Amino acid sequence: MPCASDVLCKFLQSAVHHVLFVRSVYPSHAFEQRRIYNQTAMICRHPDVCAYIDHSLEGVQQWLHEGTLRRLVICVKTEGNAVLEQFVFSISRPLPRDDLPAASVASIEHYLSQFFVKISLSETRLDDIADENLTFGLLLYTEESTSVDAASLQWAPRAGTRAQNAANDIVPLHSMESEAFALELFVECFQ
Repeated sequence: MPCASDVLCKFLQSAVHHVLFVRSVYPSHAFEQRRIYNQTAMICRHPDVCAYIDHSLEGVQQWLHEGTLRRLVICVKTEGNAVLEQFVFSISRPLPRDDLPAASVASIEHYLSQFFVKISLSETRLDDIADENLTFGLLLYTEESTSVDAASLQWAPRAGTRAQNAANDIVPLHSMESEAFALELFVECFQ
C-alpha cells in the first residue's frame, strides 16, 4: 500500500507537467495525453524536461515523507527570469507516514483528480501570456527544521525566496481536505 507522500508526490509530478501545457510554456506537440486518476493530464514528452521534473520531485518525496514540505510553487517566467505567474500548491498539515488503506487511496485520488480539471479551466480565469519564450522553475517551501539535506538533492536553500513584486492578483483554483492531508491550489499573477 502507498503512503500519503507517495500519492501526493505522484500527483504533483503530473500536475507540474499539466501546468506547463495549460500555460503554453512549451508547444502543445511536446505533450501527450495520459489518464491520471480518471482525468486527462498532459505530460511533456521531452526527455530533458521530464528528467528535470523527475529529479526535482525526488526531493519533494523526501520532504513530504518527513512532513516538512509546505508549498511547491511552479513559476512561469520569461527567459529573462521575470516571474509572470506562480501556481502554488500549499500543504496545510503534515502527512501521515503510515501506509494508507486502499479505500483512502481511492478517495484521495478522486479528490486529486479534480485539480487537473481546475488547472485546465484556469485558462478562463487567467490572462493570456503574451511572451512566446517562456520557461519555468520550481520552488519548495519547507519548515526550517528539516533533516533532509537539500544540497544532496541539488536544491539550493535560500531564506525568504519570493517573487520580487507583490502579486497583482491571486486566483484560487481548488482545495481539498482528506483524512491524510489538506491541499490548496492558487495562482499568483504578476503581469
